[in-house]
Amino acid sequence: MLTNAEFKRLLTEGEGRWYTNAFRFIAVLGLRRGELCGLRREDLDGNLLTIRRSVNNLGETTTGKTASAQRQIFLPKMARHILRDQRKQMMSAGIASEWLFPNTEGELTNPNSLYNRWCETRRSLNLPPISIHDLRHTMISTVKNDVELPLIKSVVGHTPKMDTLGTYGHDTGTDAETAAAHGANLMLSGHTHNGQLWPFTYLVKLQFPRVYGLFDVDGMPFYITSGVFYWGMPLRFLAPAEIVIVDVNA
Repeated sequence: MLTNAEFKRLLTEGEGRWYTNAFRFIAVLGLRRGELCGLRREDLDGNLLTIRRSVNNLGETTTGKTASAQRQIFLPKMARHILRDQRKQMMSAGIASEWLFPNTEGELTNPNSLYNRWCETRRSLNLPPISIHDLRHTMISTVKNDVELPLIKSVVGHTPKMDTLGTYGHDTGTDAETAAAHGANLMLSGHTHNGQLWPFTYLVKLQFPRVYGLFDVDGMPFYITSGVFYWGMPLRFLAPAEIVIVDVNA
């Protein structure tokens, strides 16, 4: 996931690279990369975008990951500006295409190719080694405190039962500072599992500003637990689970 500063860098730097606008669009709307690749001009009606399809790694068009994947999104101002910049770039390159984010030949962008271009882009912008899907995490984490959860779910295509914030909502690097500034006396958090498996314990630190332990944030105690359970495979290695007992004295 990107920090706020890294997110801003993605939105303001890297002009001229062919897929920069594609990555910005994904980050702003929380799209899946297959959904981005499948967007056609017919899906855009003024400021209303309809997600009708997705493209898999074989270049095959599908109806999306879940029933909720097909949805309509009213585009915020930033997304509209990205589309404007995309149209200008395509016109400058002499490309007319049915796809909103085609490859340099005006044809359907393959998700695998998009991933390769993302690796090049993030290195050029000095961004951490995250996947395109982590841009989806970034969007949800950035807006989670300001946008109602049902609206977030509708924009990213999650079912009502999906644990959107539990899976996708992370500390953007400023949540603790915001809490301290609003007078909080204590903050407890957890989600990274302290990496869960060595050597991921080191890799997680490249993504999150704080991973595990007790921190002092502007005088506010902030504790991040390693948690009890796990993500994915039922295994932890050199990242012990814990149950934290906190004594609060009024």
